[in-house]
Amino acid sequence: LQSAQLRVTFDPTLLTLVGASRGDITSQGTGWFVPKIDNGTAYIDMSWIAPVSAAGQGNLAQLTFDISRAAPSGFIPVKQERGKLNGGTLS
Repeated sequence: LQSAQLRVTFDPTLLTLVGASRGDITSQGTGWFVPKIDNGTAYIDMSWIAPVSAAGQGNLAQLTFDISRAAPSGFIPVKQERGKLNGGTLS
């Protein structure tokens, strides 16, 4: 794996994204991890100087949310709207 781009959406009236970090797969190697949060959408761009091994299962990124006191009990959706690995040459 040489690069990954993710776009995740959520309801900003119910959730506040307070942190984004590399996942277990993407924590190896030297490279960049650039999260951008824009009113209910998180854009995460990752790349490495040299490819990292991504065989098997694991997380690309870890997102941490605060839940609003106004949020209803139950399910609050967080959607992965887009995922692109190695510029789209790997899916």
